[in-house]
Amino acid sequence: MNWLGLPVALVGGLVAVGFVLTVLLYLRQWGRRRLTVAFTPLWRRVLSEADVGTSRRRIFELVSVLLQVVIFSLIAVALGRPLLGRTPGVRAIVIDTSASMLAKRPPRGDRLGAAKQRALELVDRLSGEDRVALITSGGEARLLYAPTRDHFAVRQRIARLEGCACEGRLREAVEIARGIVPDARSIDVLTDGNEALDTSDPSRAPHIEVLGEPVANIGITLLGARPTPTSPNAYEGVIELRSFAPGKARAQLRMSIDGNLISVRDVRLEPGERQLTDLPSMVKPRDGEGLLKAELYNIELDGALDGLTEDNRAFTLLAPEAERQVRLLAPPGEARFVREVLRANGRYHLKEIDPASAADAGRTGAVTVVAGADVPNAPGRYLVLSPKRGATGTALKDALFTDWRMDHPALQHVSLQGIAIRATQAVAPPAGSQILARFGDVPLLYLRQSMDRTELGMTFDAEDSNLPLRVAFPVFVYSAIDWLNGAEDSSAARTPGHRWRIERLAAGPVANLKIEGPSSGAEIGLRGDAIVVDQANAAGLYRIRADEEIFHVATSLSSAHESDLSTRLEATVTTTLARASDLWSWLVTLALALLLIEWALYHRRVTS
Repeated sequence: MNWLGLPVALVGGLVAVGFVLTVLLYLRQWGRRRLTVAFTPLWRRVLSEADVGTSRRRIFELVSVLLQVVIFSLIAVALGRPLLGRTPGVRAIVIDTSASMLAKRPPRGDRLGAAKQRALELVDRLSGEDRVALITSGGEARLLYAPTRDHFAVRQRIARLEGCACEGRLREAVEIARGIVPDARSIDVLTDGNEALDTSDPSRAPHIEVLGEPVANIGITLLGARPTPTSPNAYEGVIELRSFAPGKARAQLRMSIDGNLISVRDVRLEPGERQLTDLPSMVKPRDGEGLLKAELYNIELDGALDGLTEDNRAFTLLAPEAERQVRLLAPPGEARFVREVLRANGRYHLKEIDPASAADAGRTGAVTVVAGADVPNAPGRYLVLSPKRGATGTALKDALFTDWRMDHPALQHVSLQGIAIRATQAVAPPAGSQILARFGDVPLLYLRQSMDRTELGMTFDAEDSNLPLRVAFPVFVYSAIDWLNGAEDSSAARTPGHRWRIERLAAGPVANLKIEGPSSGAEIGLRGDAIVVDQANAAGLYRIRADEEIFHVATSLSSAHESDLSTRLEATVTTTLARASDLWSWLVTLALALLLIEWALYHRRVTS
């Protein structure tokens, strides 16, 4: 038993003092005063009647004294606030809110509902002195509550949690929890097992509770459209359908533009089949947003039901490709491969910057590619392809990429297999960086994000490797620039569950700023002259109005990883959190009950 209030010695002293005072007061009433009265024969009858029941009253008095001692003792112990069960501590609850958690969970409800119920049970087992942190992993890892004793607020936030039609970041959420709670045994992860975690080290493995079973599913994993080379008013597109069902799947695929049906076709998928189909040429209507919607209807799976509805529809806007400004910060005559790759992309408007005048290189809002120069400290978005020559670091020789994050948007379509690094130096990444690729324990790719700055880069000089000679180099550069163009804080824009940054054409304050869309919890605000949208967790079309400016954003799940509802993560030993009982409220309640009993005995003694 642990004491959260007064020390045990002081509690014992209070109990002893209360016992002595109560007994002394009780003995004092036995010493009756002797009074001399006239004509005592008149009082003999009264005294003889008073002696009747004296023994019974003495018993009531003794019981009353005992109850008074117990009441005083209970109040003294309550001041000590005894905690029965365990020592107060800090716990972190990580809840997976990614799209796969919205899968149906027989007999009713979904996986997220089961996770929320389990999280509430864990909070119920905490004492008033335990602190609890709440972290979610849908879209991006978010710390919703730092360790707090306000369990009521945490319970309310858990009850309001909504699933996100987005990919999860469970590993990042667990890393946040480890930064808050050093002891991994105090971290409870509630997930469906869709995303794997490293549990090879038992000392760093949290308690993992898997709340999902493998479920059959089919879905739309890709929908894209772009203007045709021959006509800017005509668009071509591609759609990918995938089956994650053990049996054959049948469905109907409907395509529409701004609600007008343009195509209907039957779909047949074999177990595990992937269908990638080009869409017929489309023309954007003159009136309307140009929203292209694909939806699966009448889904039939052999021996099963479709497990997830969020991937049965996808959205994209028919819009001309915008030219993106890219700034190159590199010494003259160097970074030849980087220049050629950037000039080869017709979507980029390349502007070169002299490193001698690069103080404000990142303040324009464009992505700045840094090669062989110092990275500016100003806010902005930076892609570092080569550190400055002469920088000191870890020596590398004949190094290879041994591990890289294929789930990150900048690396999803990049294969780093066989990339060899000759003798060079690998500089240390900035403090607080996420490591996206490494050679053993040596970081090779990093990502550093803050409120107004995003830096994605290499720790080695790309020209000291065979990477510029591989297809992976331009693919990585283009993917990284496209991601950085949408990157704000810790997210990729235009994806559900992430934070979006939308650059306004006008400048100055906004009188009327609002957002309309399928997510009721979407938040919108201003950061400088840019619009920032957060908590847009549902797929669909969002209309954003800033005074006279109107922006349209179409979002979709489109994730084969989330549509695959098989289980990749095994549960560890489920949490053994013992229920902790803070006894002070029970002790006070018992003291009040005994006080009522003592009052009843006193009343009976006086009136008898």
